[in-house]
Amino acid sequence: MLDFCPYEVGRGNKGFRKIDRNRLAYEMIFYAGYSYDSFIKATSKYKIDGLIEVGEDTRQADFHDVVYRYMMKAPKGNGKTGPEKLIDWIQKVDSKKTKVDLEPKDSLFEEIDEEEQSGWDRKDNVLSIDCIPNEDGSYLIVKKNEEEREAVIAQLIPCCPNCHSRLPIGFLNADDYIGVYLCAPAGGGKSTYLTSLYANQFARLKTIGEKVKIVPAHYSSNASNSSWSNSEKKDLGKIAVDTFYEERVEASKMLVNQGICPDPTNTEQLIRPTFLRALVPGEKGNKVLMVGIYDNSGEVLAESQAMNEKIIMLANMYAQIYMIEPVQFGVYPSETEEENTADGTGFRDVRLLEIQEQGEYQADNEDNVITGKELLEVPKQRVKSLADRKTGNTDKDGEHSLYRTPFDLLTKLESDMSEIGMDFPFEDQHIAFTIIKCDLLKNLDVMQDYDYLFDPQNRKINQKVLWDDDLASMRDEDNKEIIDKLLFATEDGEENEALLESVTCASQSWHLVSALGTGTKAIPNTTPKKYQLTGKYDPIRLEEPLVKCIIKRIKENGWK
Repeated sequence: MLDFCPYEVGRGNKGFRKIDRNRLAYEMIFYAGYSYDSFIKATSKYKIDGLIEVGEDTRQADFHDVVYRYMMKAPKGNGKTGPEKLIDWIQKVDSKKTKVDLEPKDSLFEEIDEEEQSGWDRKDNVLSIDCIPNEDGSYLIVKKNEEEREAVIAQLIPCCPNCHSRLPIGFLNADDYIGVYLCAPAGGGKSTYLTSLYANQFARLKTIGEKVKIVPAHYSSNASNSSWSNSEKKDLGKIAVDTFYEERVEASKMLVNQGICPDPTNTEQLIRPTFLRALVPGEKGNKVLMVGIYDNSGEVLAESQAMNEKIIMLANMYAQIYMIEPVQFGVYPSETEEENTADGTGFRDVRLLEIQEQGEYQADNEDNVITGKELLEVPKQRVKSLADRKTGNTDKDGEHSLYRTPFDLLTKLESDMSEIGMDFPFEDQHIAFTIIKCDLLKNLDVMQDYDYLFDPQNRKINQKVLWDDDLASMRDEDNKEIIDKLLFATEDGEENEALLESVTCASQSWHLVSALGTGTKAIPNTTPKKYQLTGKYDPIRLEEPLVKCIIKRIKENGWK
């Protein structure tokens, strides 16, 4: 059983912050047709309103979530939880055999349409409620009638007693938890990768082999909680959804259906983790592995101070997906894949000035000289020097402003953490080194022996390869060879090797993926700059690094 908050680091930087599972806070969400005001009016005669606090808006400020929340805060001392107090209140009312009088204009029925009202017994204009526990740790507040649960008024969702964040669906009953974080500089592909994972309700993760199923663990308009009936899913309404999750879902629809890439991460607000449940069948029922995907903005990673909580959080992860862009090997996007030359540089459009324009330009810039050879060289100004790497990458709108070598960011984070006594912070982690945008590599000479990776049947993960240790090792070796060849073809090959060898981690895997499967181009006159796909949305083994981490943990637990 899990006994921590997946949003907060514990004291002393050791693991997540512990919580008492028996002393949780609860958020009250109302189903369609009901509201907090009408509920309070209906129950005010018996003074239930003091149980619920209104206006809890920290999520709006920190996470761009709903403005108003209705919270039953965690008890102090030996006090009872909100649901326990509510149940006591119900029993007290029932013991007096008294029902709560409702005025028609102020009743719970006032927001229900005529068709819904016809199914209610309004003869007495009275309210009698019950509080029913769910298997997932939540509670349903229902109107008592002959047909049980026909009238669900609200749901009490378990939350962290400290930060009041909703715990993921099924978190309290899960058998294990792993945190996986995405690591890349600003503009390095994290947001696009995660948004692409969301596509079609995580379609690429629904089955990963060995009958293991993966489902979202968020409250959404699709109501992924299996304990809800169809009518409850319909009535839940958008007031109950996790706003940040729904925004990512909508962004994934734009990506798949219209080819519009997600907006850059809003670095002024914290980025909420994405939670999934891996259901692993066994002889005595399912084992549940909860998975949290953490996405820190590149600016946070680059400008962080060692004591930054968001950085300390990274040391408590089970694994990281460390993303490397082809540009860090000198491979740049071109208008067509065929324009990538064998040495890894891509041709770029160059417009020669008219004679009059050239004369005017030279008059104002007489000290500037550029040769034709320089036009064809890799644009050095777009790659940061080692001397600058400590300042990181803050150019979200620039085309590329990355660390000079692929492993600079990793060694920077390791250095930051060592400053506060966290030596070898990755020694217990699995690192999935991942080349993002591998479609750019397809026509390079170095890929001639590995063209099978781009076959149509290999654009999705091979489940057998991932579960079979021998096959997985062979694929890993191929991927590692490719990355080695790309690394050592650069002018900093020896330095790349030294940086990689200096990183201490529990295990490694190597992956070539593409979140989109095609190129992108800027959409004119958009601020902030937006990008659109130039071809068909067709990811290449997008889910492989994450699935690798999940399977690794399942095997470590002896579940398969």
